[in-house]
Amino acid sequence: LLIPMQVEGASMYPTLNYEYSSTNNVYANDIVYLYKTAEVFYNDIIVFDATNYSNTQNQEQIYYIKRVIAVAGDILQFKKVGETSIDNIAKFVLYKNGVLLEESYTAGDMLYNVKSDKFAHIVNEEIITIPENSIYVMGDNRNNSKDSRELGPIQIENVVGRVCIHVPYGHTLIYGFLNAIKNGYLF
Repeated sequence: LLIPMQVEGASMYPTLNYEYSSTNNVYANDIVYLYKTAEVFYNDIIVFDATNYSNTQNQEQIYYIKRVIAVAGDILQFKKVGETSIDNIAKFVLYKNGVLLEESYTAGDMLYNVKSDKFAHIVNEEIITIPENSIYVMGDNRNNSKDSRELGPIQIENVVGRVCIHVPYGHTLIYGFLNAIKNGYLF
């Protein structure tokens, strides 16, 4: 069973796009199709129910789409690799199980304010071990994503599904289906 969902927000840019054209008054959303599964792996793009992770007062369900960076038992560490004197901003990279992650899909450098309490665990380069039945997720647009860096590890039971077909705005489902086969997401 495939579940269609419209991409909203810029947290997965450049992999998934969401744009608003004020000239045409039109949203240009990519569409993704999810395969409902509880089995996820490193680098999968998933949708999860974030309702229990958000601090909102409304009863509306909230869903986030993110990339799986680590699974249960993996060890993560953010390491500072450069700092500017302007606004206390530093560049960080991510290590998983002691190996630097090569992340060509991201929208640029990962930057943090080194005086921020919000990301103190990252700025202090603390080691994060992913607990059982959990995953660590991040958006590809690292400087514009609410993800496990704020929410903590995500319980597997909250995963709605794994993206298996991506239909960029302006393309057909057939294009997305053929591209998914080509990239090995299907079959």
